[in-house]
Amino acid sequence: MLNCDCAYHEPRLHSQVGGKAPMTIEEMKAVDIRTVDPKTLVDVTTIKIDENLSKEERVAEFLRQVKNPYCFRVGDVVVKNVYSTDGVTLQDRFEQFARTL
Repeated sequence: MLNCDCAYHEPRLHSQVGGKAPMTIEEMKAVDIRTVDPKTLVDVTTIKIDENLSKEERVAEFLRQVKNPYCFRVGDVVVKNVYSTDGVTLQDRFEQFARTL
């Protein structure tokens, strides 16, 4: 699980996908990677974000470009992302995982 400390928690994203109404957060979370058409997902390797923007602006720009932060592609690999609200960072999780090896 990843820690999402962004301030962007609106019920709908402002972008539209394929001419459809914006997806709700719950709809984004519910995308099934076993059945989703990978061609409909954004490849995060194509996302470009200006590093001079503030943290909040970079997060907003990432969300605008990725369309669905819960399901996207990295090249040809479909990724399902889960965010945690427990305050533990991704680095903390990796360190915890490494200690169990």
